[in-house]
Amino acid sequence: MPLRAVSFDLDGTLFRSTPLLFREALRRVVGEDLAPLFRRQRELLRQGDPKGFDWEHLIGAPLAPTYRAILQEHALELRAEAQRVLPLIQALRSIGVRLLVATDGYAIFQSSVLEIAGLEFDQLLSPEQTGFLKADPRYWHNLPPLIHLGDSPLSDIQGPREAGLRAIWVSSARLADYPQALEEEARRWGVVPSPALLPEAVFPEVGRLAEYLGVG
Repeated sequence: MPLRAVSFDLDGTLFRSTPLLFREALRRVVGEDLAPLFRRQRELLRQGDPKGFDWEHLIGAPLAPTYRAILQEHALELRAEAQRVLPLIQALRSIGVRLLVATDGYAIFQSSVLEIAGLEFDQLLSPEQTGFLKADPRYWHNLPPLIHLGDSPLSDIQGPREAGLRAIWVSSARLADYPQALEEEARRWGVVPSPALLPEAVFPEVGRLAEYLGVG
């Protein structure tokens, strides 16, 4: 079957720097002690509640403007990261593949990342739109057959695989390491993993996937 669509995780996959930049935004708004905030988030995530990533609700204050300002401070770094994946994105687009970003981050934050980095996608999929987290197969309903690329065993592999989709683990680890990585992440979330659902392949970086996806 011809490749119709590819979805990319954002934080940790397209961009390695954004998790740290987001944490800096939290510090500027909340202060240095983020532990109570993360405990509250984990409680929501264990319930499968997408509000666990609704940071403005969690902190009770605007956060998006602060995060956008930090992204702009690091614009050159973000654009350099984007350049590493841009050839793959352009190659996929040239053969008519639909390109999506599938993220657990809310669009109010993630759209700024893509804009400042200079990357364009056909669709940004986020939990406030779907009503579910990526680890829930219902997040992936109503999408075309696709391959998802991401670094989280639970969100980027188990979720789409349970929805009947293909998934590639973006990690410097080996495929043999996947079951343990999934178990550890599932334990943090307080959920039961499905270890039989493996990624179809493992690559250390998104930019190295061109040949595998047939555009190299």
